[in-house]
Amino acid sequence: MPGQPPNGKPDPGKEAGVYQRGIAAFETGRYDEAVELLGQLQHSRGLSATLARFYLGQAHMHMGIEALRSGQHQDAIQHLTVAREMNPEASVLSRYLAACYASQRRFDLAAAEIERDEITGHPDLARPIRLAHAFARDGRLEQAIETLVKVIDTEPHRMDVRVQLALIYGASEQYEDAVCVLTEAAEIAPFDPDVRFRLGMALAAAGDHAEAVEHLAVAQKLRPCDARMAVMLAMAVSAANSTTIKLAISPAHGRLGVVEDRSLETLGELIAREPDFVEVFLALPRTDVDSEVFAMLAA
Repeated sequence: MPGQPPNGKPDPGKEAGVYQRGIAAFETGRYDEAVELLGQLQHSRGLSATLARFYLGQAHMHMGIEALRSGQHQDAIQHLTVAREMNPEASVLSRYLAACYASQRRFDLAAAEIERDEITGHPDLARPIRLAHAFARDGRLEQAIETLVKVIDTEPHRMDVRVQLALIYGASEQYEDAVCVLTEAAEIAPFDPDVRFRLGMALAAAGDHAEAVEHLAVAQKLRPCDARMAVMLAMAVSAANSTTIKLAISPAHGRLGVVEDRSLETLGELIAREPDFVEVFLALPRTDVDSEVFAMLAA
């Protein structure tokens, strides 16, 4: 065995040299060489051997991350697994392994790594969201929903968790549930265009086109240069116009006063600039408004 003399006992002088060369290789980023050298000391004893095992794990971790970034996921899994065996308390390894497994569509293993990270890692607000999506991609929708509902119960002001829960509801075609949680999210962040947009889309999917138009219009006003929002708003308006919408009209009390002709024309010009108002106005039965005003505005 390298590092041992013929009598079977370790040669401290030779081990020290191997350790120094291995550390030098590690510090200069030659991780493959560091693995080869420090690996000769992983079964030895003493402080140098303990440090060698630590840096051996670190070298494997760096090689695993490099393999992950280059898309060599199987190599990444091998290096990161060895790294965790060398340093089982290194919680960040679970996060990298979860990414590797997710890239290979092994969402069951990805979820297991995220759960491991939840136990050993530092607090991470995004961890339950990653776990829920891993459960969902693995076909465990109930666990995915339960994971996010627990977060909402303990952190009721988390708007981001509600949005992610709505995405999972939507993917499973539970549109009414998606509308409920997105309505709560919109109450928390009423001026967030993305929340309004998602709520509008969920309402449209649930068949409530009139409400969808309302929220999509708010989203479009908050982000007027977003072409996608404008297109979806136009589609929602078209869908709303193609359905029968009953309007509740409160009856007027008394009579209209005498109004000058030019004032009526001015009013008509102002209203004509709002196409949505005109369409709704023309849809009203004549008996619900003053006939003279109706005739003028209709013209």
